[in-house]
Amino acid sequence: MSRIIERVEQGEEIVISRAGHPVAQVVPLPGRVRRHGRRSLRGQLELAPDWDSDDAELPDEIKDRLDREQDVRVSAATIWEIALKQALGKITAPAALPERVRDCGFRELPVDFTHTMAAGRLPPIHRDPFDRMLVAQARCEGLTLVTRDSRCQQYEVAVLPF
Repeated sequence: MSRIIERVEQGEEIVISRAGHPVAQVVPLPGRVRRHGRRSLRGQLELAPDWDSDDAELPDEIKDRLDREQDVRVSAATIWEIALKQALGKITAPAALPERVRDCGFRELPVDFTHTMAAGRLPPIHRDPFDRMLVAQARCEGLTLVTRDSRCQQYEVAVLPF
């Protein structure tokens, strides 16, 4: 059991099975926020260079919430979009940018079947599949989406606009 707890303390989620069937899941509890700090990615993100900076474009309220909230999530779709845009040459940033975002200390929000069905069934307000996925995930999980995209803000979803 102590080895399982050690792995969970490192952020791993453990599924316990009996006779080949999952019966329990051990997951890390939200604890102290362990982020590299504001501006840890400054100059590394071209998509939204102000998300973790002290620049005036991102309101202090949002920066403070990102710094202190225990349950800030980053969608796997966001990491995928960054990696794809890098591969297409649309983002000029370090090759390890997806890993840097992943390692900032936010919780991962995986894409699951429920999310994909919800994204596919959204009204055609927005055509970008990544943004549609973020809206669907926020709706399905009861999360607040931080975005400046006015099209995302037209969906029935909790939004923290900037």
